[in-house]
Amino acid sequence: MFIGLLVTGCNTAKLAKIEPQLDQNIQVCTDRNDCIGLVKKSISSNWRIPYTYKKGMWAKIEITLDKDYNVTNIYPLVNRGDWRFADSVEAAIVKSSPFTVLDGLKWQNDESISKIVLIFNPNPEFKSQNPADEMYRQAFEYMKLKNFNEAINQFEMIYKEYPNTKYGLNSKYWLGELHYTNRNISQAINCFEIVIADKDSPKRVDSLYKLGKIMELNGDLKRAKQYYMKILTQYKGTVLARLTRKRMNELGMDVNLQKLRFNIKINIHNKTLHRTSR
Repeated sequence: MFIGLLVTGCNTAKLAKIEPQLDQNIQVCTDRNDCIGLVKKSISSNWRIPYTYKKGMWAKIEITLDKDYNVTNIYPLVNRGDWRFADSVEAAIVKSSPFTVLDGLKWQNDESISKIVLIFNPNPEFKSQNPADEMYRQAFEYMKLKNFNEAINQFEMIYKEYPNTKYGLNSKYWLGELHYTNRNISQAINCFEIVIADKDSPKRVDSLYKLGKIMELNGDLKRAKQYYMKILTQYKGTVLARLTRKRMNELGMDVNLQKLRFNIKINIHNKTLHRTSR
């Protein structure tokens, strides 16, 4: 892992070594090169490779620090990767804050270092510490290459090995997408149904929307409406909820949430009465 560090705001030749007054358990440095090494180590250890990572991605980021070396602002100067890569770098920087290792470096006018510029260039041979993350990234590589059969195999392997994790359920969602692309509609429906069964899945709302679209295309508007209404009632305020409402209006579907809530209350009341009368 190579990270270049530039100290900005003053002439580095004027650095003075001042002994820091910190807890003995906190690691600090007074030599500029040692400080750079410690900052590199901290950020590198907190960086997690995104599944879209490709060799050659790098970013140059300016970091503003307060007097206690907490990160107060992160500004990307250059990003030679995608947004997920940039986010992963920023997340590592935030997780490494505060940079207390810099407390030993003071300017002669006794002002703390206020800005650093990091050039983050991961080693191409770097491997994720999480095997599921690496498998997930590889599956997306197959998808980008339109090698759908290999992508299906990879996602199925992830779901088999990590069924009750975010990787497993997300893989099942993408399997649904791939089966739908290959016109294997029944398999796609099965995948999406598995995802929506877990109310905590981050792909649940997407799966509800896909199921609604499939039912709509199959001419089953009644079932399509059932899936769409779940989005409106359970994910109100989201982008997909707005898209769903728009689509339902286009189809002439009744989007009366008050009426729906009233019917739900009536059904619950009737079930309660039925159980009481037994």
